Amino acid sequence: MSEWDKIRAEAHHWRARRDNGDLDAESRRAFDCWMAADPRHGAAFAEAELVWTSLEDLPLDQSLDRPLLRERVLAWLRSLKRPVHQHEASYSGGRLAASFAGLAGLCLLVFASLAVLGPDETRLPNGQTSVVHRTGLGEIRTVDLPDGSRVTLGAQTEISVSLGPERRTVTMSRGSLFADVAKDEARPFIARAGGTSVSVTGTAFDIQYKDDITRIAVAEGSVKVHHPRTFGGLIDRFDGPGHRFRAWPLTRSVSLQAGERLAATRDGGLGTLATEDVAAIGAWRAGQLVYLRASVAEVLADARRYTPEPLLLGPGVGALELSATFDADDIDGLLETLDIALPIRIERAEGARRLMLEE
Repeated sequence: MSEWDKIRAEAHHWRARRDNGDLDAESRRAFDCWMAADPRHGAAFAEAELVWTSLEDLPLDQSLDRPLLRERVLAWLRSLKRPVHQHEASYSGGRLAASFAGLAGLCLLVFASLAVLGPDETRLPNGQTSVVHRTGLGEIRTVDLPDGSRVTLGAQTEISVSLGPERRTVTMSRGSLFADVAKDEARPFIARAGGTSVSVTGTAFDIQYKDDITRIAVAEGSVKVHHPRTFGGLIDRFDGPGHRFRAWPLTRSVSLQAGERLAATRDGGLGTLATEDVAAIGAWRAGQLVYLRASVAEVLADARRYTPEPLLLGPGVGALELSATFDADDIDGLLETLDIALPIRIERAEGARRLMLEE
């Protein structure tokens, strides 16, 4: 097993333990130290996150006759919980001490790594660099990428960009992104958010990820959207370790053309295709928040990215819907419009504003 394979195995081990709730305070400190010890650890853990939340890139043709990755990880966890016999205790204790000693030494490497790469860069095993871009409250920023693409980040957005010889990848952990992608047939541009991925070779599209909902709208050209099937459905179709995976698509995919949009959630999958005025797509770049039959919960989620004042929702308010356009720099006007257009009232208490249903 290569060093990178060992790191990937460790990353899946940590991801599985976190998923199963096995991390106590001491284990969390060990995990934090492991993450800081080597820039490759962060890259491997990000890869593990994608594997566990999206099955799009799983090499199905190579895994038909062997246990799934999830099953192998769970097997590792079970082996960790097996009882230690008396004759093994001395060896296990020494191995544990050596592991922590090695971990302590590895933690020292982070300072040299940060000095070379900087706080927002991660060196990947193939020599590429993954760069993180983020914006603050009310901030909108445009970044020109080395491949000729241009991405605009909305307020309180964070993305990680990796440009390689085979693909260009942008992973968004939160916020809004408008991508004007330079055409390159040999290197698809892939944007990932919340388990959903969008692949293109050259086009312009908007992607927003908030409250575990991913929304995609195409302003120019076309894109292909992929979303994993639910894990429950997949596990039901696996006969057990060493058995063949029954033929069943791992992902659902749909193509979007200019003027089309859809939303996806982790549990519900891809939503219904709808149309949208191309001029309204990405209008937030000019400070315009445009909504078409949007819920108040969605509108307030955006408003919170432009004001430090807490905005709270009372029972039943978040499900109300409206169509409107607001100025991002006028949150007071946005709230006044909601107060007038919908059966709600706005209460002030302890430095926050709460939207409540009218009685």
